[in-house]
Amino acid sequence: MRSRGTDFTSLGDAREPSREDGLDVGELAKTNADTLGRALAARRLELVFPDGRWSIDEKQLCSPPSEGDVVVFDGYGDWRIQGSERVGAKPRGKRSREFFVCAPAA
Repeated sequence: MRSRGTDFTSLGDAREPSREDGLDVGELAKTNADTLGRALAARRLELVFPDGRWSIDEKQLCSPPSEGDVVVFDGYGDWRIQGSERVGAKPRGKRSREFFVCAPAA
């Protein structure tokens, strides 16, 4: 009785897909953004909660947000940009960092 299995010996040089065959998602996203004329960049956002607590998070955005813009964070909802501030970095000589201050959007 003959088996119904596939005979893989006729595939010749077939091989398992490897890492070299895969797409780099980061490169793909960068290419798509460049195609649109905009590059994605990590923007640091300071989320200030109504009770005074705060949290720092990053979001990939095509351009720096402006005051009044709304950004969405999964699990945190919509946040309105209130402004930005520069914070010095240590050790001395490193570039300062820009943070965009956000409050919950009403």
